[in-house]
Amino acid sequence: MSPAATTPSAKPKEEERIHHFHRYGDLQSRSTDNILFWVNSNGLADVSTVFKNMVEIGTENAPTGHKRKSPSINEVIDIGFPATTLETFLDMINVPKPPSLQIDFPSSLHLREFCEKFDIITSIRGMVRRSLLARTIITMSQLPIAWQQSLLKLSLNTTRKQGHKDCMEVSSDWASVSSQFNPVMDGTGKSKAER
Repeated sequence: MSPAATTPSAKPKEEERIHHFHRYGDLQSRSTDNILFWVNSNGLADVSTVFKNMVEIGTENAPTGHKRKSPSINEVIDIGFPATTLETFLDMINVPKPPSLQIDFPSSLHLREFCEKFDIITSIRGMVRRSLLARTIITMSQLPIAWQQSLLKLSLNTTRKQGHKDCMEVSSDWASVSSQFNPVMDGTGKSKAER
């Protein structure tokens, strides 16, 4: 048995520390929260210059076009990002036409940093950039009912003018509306106001 195979850090000790979906591949990567991901090195090399350079090392004596894979299957690449970031990235590169990102702002920031660190291809960086810029606008009717009600309360000002009936006017202070709007979802997909 080789020394690398017997080294405690060479293989995971606990099976539950391996990601539930990304568990097949020829290369191990580890998130900052110690989740192991088995990934396809060719898939990573296709979308990242850094991974391509890391995974494929040309040998001096090999004819052109022949490369050997490195690091070995027993080595683990520490990615330096949380499991959610690595999972989102791998989900994006493992489907032919990835859907638009449905992640929160902090996760989008981590993903952007990941793309910069590993020199990810432009099309994927563009998807991350669009999620940060919120170019995909949803209509009011697509929001949960409690969010719609909260936004309406914040954006409509009711005033009473002497001699006139109550009237409503739309706020022009959108910075105030956005800072006061605080949607919170629980694990059921409902906001606190809906429960």
